[in-house]
Amino acid sequence: MLLAVGLLVGCASANLGSNSNPDGQPGDSQNEPDTSPPDSAPVQATLQQTTNTTVTDLNSVACAQIDGNGNLLFTHANSWYRVYSLADAGITGSFDVSKVTFGVESSQNEPPLTIKVGSYGGTPDDTAPLDLAQVTVLGTTTAVVANTTTAVSIDAPITATLPAGGKLIVEITSTARTTNGERFLIGTTTGPFQHTNYLASATCAITVPTTMAALGCVGCAASQAIITVTGTH
Repeated sequence: MLLAVGLLVGCASANLGSNSNPDGQPGDSQNEPDTSPPDSAPVQATLQQTTNTTVTDLNSVACAQIDGNGNLLFTHANSWYRVYSLADAGITGSFDVSKVTFGVESSQNEPPLTIKVGSYGGTPDDTAPLDLAQVTVLGTTTAVVANTTTAVSIDAPITATLPAGGKLIVEITSTARTTNGERFLIGTTTGPFQHTNYLASATCAITVPTTMAALGCVGCAASQAIITVTGTH
């Protein structure tokens, strides 16, 4: 079933060079400036779609097993997605990813999460599902989340280079749990957001990454996963 926890729903500069004339003839110059362009130092940037990066308690949405009273028993496998446009971020060149950071609402006995970054060839419009056939995976890593009942933030180092003008997709996938109490709930916020995130879970028949609003449960649209990507350009 689809669980919205707490919502009670079950659904550098140029160098100077030397050009000395050994004959010392008049009119020859010395220490002429190097006219080559200066090297540009990489600029760090963080791609972010939620204004607030503080986790809102009891706000996460996941496919989970719940009892007749709406209490969480354990979570099934879930995948959360965000897509970032380099153009929207004002980045005109390529983007070198160094880490993905995400919030955690709570976790218990969750195996390492799988984190993927890639390029997305589609055009998200905040209403239609994502088309995974248009994803090219550029990097994969895992992230260990310790047991916690309070909100934490996790950094997952990962390297990948997105070509200029591209769209970067991030996927965070949890593993299906089977024992009562076991769970992973991603950290979310109810604050303003630029673009929505997406959720997919085969157990809940969400077979393609679907916008939060389209899940159809009360409060789902306001449950926005906190996922940022840091890199240089």
